[in-house]
Amino acid sequence: MSIAVYYILFIVSFIMLIVMITRKTRPNVYFLLTTVSVMIANFGYLLISVSTTVEGAITSSRFLYLVLVFLCYFIFLSAADVCDIKIPTRLMILLVLLDVVMFRIAMNMGMNKMYYKSVELEITDGVTYMKKEYGPLHWLYQAFLVGYLIATFVIVVKGFRNKKRVSYKYSSMLFLLVLSNVVIYLLKLLLHIKFDLMAVALVLSVMVLIYIPFRVNIQSHQTKGRHHNENNNRSN
Repeated sequence: MSIAVYYILFIVSFIMLIVMITRKTRPNVYFLLTTVSVMIANFGYLLISVSTTVEGAITSSRFLYLVLVFLCYFIFLSAADVCDIKIPTRLMILLVLLDVVMFRIAMNMGMNKMYYKSVELEITDGVTYMKKEYGPLHWLYQAFLVGYLIATFVIVVKGFRNKKRVSYKYSSMLFLLVLSNVVIYLLKLLLHIKFDLMAVALVLSVMVLIYIPFRVNIQSHQTKGRHHNENNNRSN
């Protein structure tokens, strides 16, 4: 896999951020934070791919985890917003604290053998890959991802009960989005794929987040147009 792929993914994510910011409708704050996080995450993947030392790769990986941990939080809140469900402030604070704890655990990589037992670099076709043997604390990250998946699923179910057509359709898209990201991550672990497929999955995630408000805005205008025509017909 050429290193150009990481450059392309970073550039595409940057362009999508520009699209999100410059669109006529005001961007959803959680969608915007997700888009920013994905761009930074792809920069992290790029830094790892050009690392020449184990220490440099670990530092870049720490930077990457800072973004990925909070990215789950932003996607969860995005789903809640699409489903028109208000998350209690106490729960939001609790989740942020959980994210901070998970990030702090991830920062232990390279300092002891609890997160990564060992890390080696493998350079193939000019691209640096990290060969990692996972420690006991790393599996907490998998539990962390599953926890957010379950939380997002609960939000989706509540969105279904709201019986709002837009919420039903697009909350389902968000859930499938989170599910696919988790599946891709687990496949990467199980199949030991060198190229980090999450870099691609994150870009696809932002594409969905850009598509949702665009379609919602179109449907909103169409609904307003139908109501306007119906009112005119009644008047005539």
